[in-house]
Amino acid sequence: AFGFTTTLEQALVARLATGLLNSNIGVCKTFIGLITDETNEARAFGFMSMSWGAGSIFGPAIGGMLSKPVDNYPHLFSAGSI
Repeated sequence: AFGFTTTLEQALVARLATGLLNSNIGVCKTFIGLITDETNEARAFGFMSMSWGAGSIFGPAIGGMLSKPVDNYPHLFSAGSI
């Protein structure tokens, strides 16, 4: 939704809504706590932190590569298609 906004107010509302509705970390911690025991709990939480960091790096990188598809990938998209 954030990428389709046309005004600053729309962008702020979209970011606010996604922030309020994002409860992934709580669900992940609860699930890890339920499926692990004392012997592997620390390792599981470490993997969660590692994947969160990797997503923070690779997510914007992928988004940047996919921005302006008509300019960056002219063999896939025609000038008036998007």
